[in-house]
Amino acid sequence: MQARGKLGSALLAASTALLGCQRVSQEDLAARQRLLQHVRQLAQEIGPRPTGSPAEARAREYILRNLEEAGLAASEEPVHETRISETTDLVADSANVVGILQGGTPGAILVGAHHDSRNAHCPGASDDASGVAVLLETARRMAGRPHRHSLVFATFTGEETLGLPGSREFIANWKGPPLSAAITMDFVGTGKVFVAPFPTAPGLWASRLLAGAEARAKTGRVLFDPWLVIVPRVLPLPYGADHASFLEAGIPALNLSCQFPAWTYHTSQDTASRVDPETLFASLELVSSMVGILDEGSGSPPEVEARAEYLPLPMGGRVWFVPGPMLRGAGAIVIFLAGWQLFRQRRELWHGGSWGEAIWVLLMSIPFTALAVSGGFAMEWMLGYLAGVRHAWAAHPTSHLAGGLVAMLATFWVSTGAFRFVRPSIRSGPYLTMAVLLQVALAGGLAALRRHDIAFGFWLGAAGMLAASFCISASRRLAWGILGVVWILPILSATAYRMFLELSGASLPAFALEGIVLVVALPWFLFIEHLLCLPQVLLDRRPPRFWSLAVGGCLLAVTLGAALLNASRASYDSNHRAVVEVGESVDMTQRRVEATFSSPESLRVVRASGWNPAPLPDVLWTQLSIAWERIQTPDLQVEYDEELGETVLRLHGSVPGLPRMASLTIRGSRPFEVMRGGAWESTQRYRRVNLPSSGVIHQEIRLRRPEGEHLEYEGEVSTDDDLLGLNPTASFREFKFSSKVRLSGRIP
Repeated sequence: MQARGKLGSALLAASTALLGCQRVSQEDLAARQRLLQHVRQLAQEIGPRPTGSPAEARAREYILRNLEEAGLAASEEPVHETRISETTDLVADSANVVGILQGGTPGAILVGAHHDSRNAHCPGASDDASGVAVLLETARRMAGRPHRHSLVFATFTGEETLGLPGSREFIANWKGPPLSAAITMDFVGTGKVFVAPFPTAPGLWASRLLAGAEARAKTGRVLFDPWLVIVPRVLPLPYGADHASFLEAGIPALNLSCQFPAWTYHTSQDTASRVDPETLFASLELVSSMVGILDEGSGSPPEVEARAEYLPLPMGGRVWFVPGPMLRGAGAIVIFLAGWQLFRQRRELWHGGSWGEAIWVLLMSIPFTALAVSGGFAMEWMLGYLAGVRHAWAAHPTSHLAGGLVAMLATFWVSTGAFRFVRPSIRSGPYLTMAVLLQVALAGGLAALRRHDIAFGFWLGAAGMLAASFCISASRRLAWGILGVVWILPILSATAYRMFLELSGASLPAFALEGIVLVVALPWFLFIEHLLCLPQVLLDRRPPRFWSLAVGGCLLAVTLGAALLNASRASYDSNHRAVVEVGESVDMTQRRVEATFSSPESLRVVRASGWNPAPLPDVLWTQLSIAWERIQTPDLQVEYDEELGETVLRLHGSVPGLPRMASLTIRGSRPFEVMRGGAWESTQRYRRVNLPSSGVIHQEIRLRRPEGEHLEYEGEVSTDDDLLGLNPTASFREFKFSSKVRLSGRIP
């Protein structure tokens, strides 16, 4: 009976667990379906949602209804006139949508996204219908769970305009519990999720929060790439999101984003069909876990960690956060080891001939190191030449990286094999000495520039080399060398490299990447040569077998196979296109019309058929001057009236399509008064920006100026349409337009 009772209990427990898993699976399935439904409704049924447009109003109604159905106290909070800066106001006819789950503990945690899209052509599925969808489902999920703090769910307007007016107005008018932390989302519909590296590098607390959420959710969709921390500290990225408003207000905030192709960003290709359901659901799991972690604690991250220096190192399926003190302390450890070794080898090192031999070793190693690393670059140059493009790897970066590494191994075989016959020394000491000195010099130089995050890897390399010098066994020396070089693996991310190049707009100077690789590889070439010159290796016949013709033939065959595979795959296709930025400018005062084309890829395949059927030149940037008579002059005017000591300046008229913004700017040599928010203010420069809901423009400024003061004005209307009718075409290219019409003059 006792045995039967235990068996029955086990069966009951198993059945209960199975039913529980089935229930959770059904809940997850329903959440997945609703996530996609939200994205399709916003990006497909409602469509493009510029701020202030009727479509944006319908999106707000949809969000409000879903928040209320989830059990939140929800409402719209109007956004009309926002002070963007001391001299700039933005005017819109829109609103934020805010839902609240009240808590019993002081403090509130905010989850945010933006519901507007870039323009009238961009569906905004990933940017940011995906963020809104995750927000709605997080609100629904948290409404059914106990929580200590108040939870605020807000979708902001105007994120795609100027100065983040929606989130600024929300913070300025918030009357609820003090906000202790904010999590916003912008583009969480494709690829892997990460903490956005703008306006600055992700804070340590933010990365740890995401890592803690991933430990709970186990989505496998989180990215902790060192590039995300290193690059923003070197090159600030020209992007912003609503979390920046909270950071400016002193509220700890982070923004979740994801990997996405640049050609869908702010284009008509950002459609619901391109959103990845797995990334959507992973984002829901992560945001829910992050809110849970904050709610279980104080609701606010540690202030000490908000600006802490650190470096993420994803290895072994986990991410390790190397703190600032360890980044800086690595140099001290290496210098101690180097000093110890110098003391041990002091007699040999003080010999002048030894240093001369070491310098000769270094000079001889430079060209052979260049040959060793040339294979990957040579293969990419050849593939680009055959395809007629500059970036043959663009559509398949991982495949090309693998092929390049194979080609590099082949040229390494050639280089080290040839070096065996011209070695300037068969003693291992000079090679190791110069390898360590170079590695320490690189690390020390970077540390002197306060780039401890980059220097850390070089300190590790130097430490591995120094540790190897204390070993007698060649195999142990090799093991220490591998431990020293393993830090390179986390940064070998071809996808992240492409993402930063495309989105930052930066381009490396000619041969800069090759030079960097040569500098990094030179100490390790010397380290390998030091291993090959150890007596036990020289007397062993096994290492020379690496340079046998059989091994060389295999490497050549694999290299050719990789080259043929990559050559058979298009550099650009329907799943990855090259972006072409088209800038169009009409100066109605100067009667000057210009257009510029820029792209990371050659423009020679682009034809501006509406202007000239001939292809553009084989360059990355070009400018066209267009005769004034060839365009249809926009119906735009700036007028002013004098009324009872006041001057009213008006910009009115119309332009084709739906303008993104219309602005009036006034400048004076002396202070003048302008009406702002119902009161007169003194300034020497004032800009008023309006977000039109149609192609009709009407903007005005009321001002009072000193008697006899002359003011200069400039009116500007910007749109993302092909204002000049250039109609550019090219296969596998995505065109982004940025058009401006300007008028300027003087109020006498």
